[in-house]
Amino acid sequence: MFRCPGQDQRFWKPDDIFEIECPGCGTALEFWKDEPRLKCPRCKCLVANPRLDMGCAKWCKHAAECLSANPDTENKDLCSRLIGEMREIFADDRGRINHALKTLMYAEHIQAAEGGEPLIVKAAAILHDVSASDIAQILSKHGVKAQEIEKICAVIGPGGKGADYPECRILSDADKLAEFQTTFSDIRKDTASSRIDALFETAEGRKHANQLLADLWNTGKSQQ
Repeated sequence: MFRCPGQDQRFWKPDDIFEIECPGCGTALEFWKDEPRLKCPRCKCLVANPRLDMGCAKWCKHAAECLSANPDTENKDLCSRLIGEMREIFADDRGRINHALKTLMYAEHIQAAEGGEPLIVKAAAILHDVSASDIAQILSKHGVKAQEIEKICAVIGPGGKGADYPECRILSDADKLAEFQTTFSDIRKDTASSRIDALFETAEGRKHANQLLADLWNTGKSQQ
């Protein structure tokens, strides 16, 4: 029986199966190139594949019927390419790369609960620490529409231009969650609830913050 060469593993190369660190806990996760995401067995976070490659889906006329191609698949492919751009810019700065991947992970969780446009949220999360002068150029290079580029830049940029967008609140909370262990390591139980309520702008963001706080206390990394 004929098998699509893009999905047939007999045509794969050794580096089409690889490991990355979970941005949540550092556990090594084994990805196959066409797996969009995996759940970390340790911290249970959903981790996006930063090197997603759907192979022939980009050019084959049968992609829709073979892979059930849809806008969500296209967005995942775009996000994979944006992650590649971000990695190239930050080069060997693993701290900034891991922060961006963590921010993306939390942004996806929050967006699923709070709404907002998935593409705007994901692109903003991936590129939020990239130089403002480069963001529009990168997005345009990968075929993002001008109206979407404008909104992504507004969500990321300073000055409150995107303050009224739900995607801006999602990015803000995801960014804080990505740095939670450092920023909130000294939080006390008697002030925890009010501090989280004051700093986080979405219900889902507060939910994740409280869970991370419980994890900090359970490991003895926060003051009692």
